[in-house]
Amino acid sequence: MFNLGIIEPQDDPFASFLHERVNLAVAGYCNSSPRSPAYSVGKLEFYCDRNGCYNMLYDFDPNRPTFIRGNKDSYSNFFAGMLIHDKLPILDYQEVHMELDGIGAHFDELSACGRWLVDKKTLHDVQGWTNKYLPREMHERQITFYRAIAHYGSLVSDVVVNGEVQLYKGQPLIAGFKPQFNIKLVHLLYMPMNDVTDVRVAVPDRKWTDMPPQAAAKMLLSKKDRIDSHLTNGTLSDRCPSYECKYCRYYDECYNTGSYDVEMPEYLLAKLDTMPGLGGGGD
Repeated sequence: MFNLGIIEPQDDPFASFLHERVNLAVAGYCNSSPRSPAYSVGKLEFYCDRNGCYNMLYDFDPNRPTFIRGNKDSYSNFFAGMLIHDKLPILDYQEVHMELDGIGAHFDELSACGRWLVDKKTLHDVQGWTNKYLPREMHERQITFYRAIAHYGSLVSDVVVNGEVQLYKGQPLIAGFKPQFNIKLVHLLYMPMNDVTDVRVAVPDRKWTDMPPQAAAKMLLSKKDRIDSHLTNGTLSDRCPSYECKYCRYYDECYNTGSYDVEMPEYLLAKLDTMPGLGGGGD
């Protein structure tokens, strides 16, 4: 007789097949746009430089396992996050790609005037106490770095809407152009996976929004240089314990590593052979 309840995959080959197909489909979607080793604001948002080192060492390993961006339990978060970014347009432009000195950035939502920036974040769970923990400081740091790249960086790709390249102050927004966007208003939009309409809108602390773009750019480029030095020398930076550790995907690796010395992976060595640094864009 058929069991009309839940069938565990280990108990039934058909249930096992369905589980496998769902997992492969999710993995295929999340890994549909492979990227080469490159710096990006998203890899430098944590206060701890060691997190940035791990991002560069492991995040783009061509021999990585199927679920590369986190453990299997968090894979659904990436899946939902990609859908939210792809399917929920809010401002005039979505996914505007820019770079500054080899550090890539993509702006989730940007107004046509270049003065309003919105960054979308997903949340696993939203409870009454969640609000007091938002916005998270690494997200405030990230959006401040975005402001710097928006002002000093250049476009990586054309800004196209309905098949037409957009204009900014009479100039076409094409790859290589430096629009010098002057971001004045920034919002972090937190969206819970169980109900994306139950959003939390947060404004970064004034210490981040009042930081001049020049100072933010200096902070960003200094961080990249420190990490570049560690990677070139085959070392890791010191641990910088903080509340951000609980959000770090490399927490277990970090605290289970007995030595600070690390072996440079072949794919990063190859990149160092052809480039002066580890830059090159990315998002």
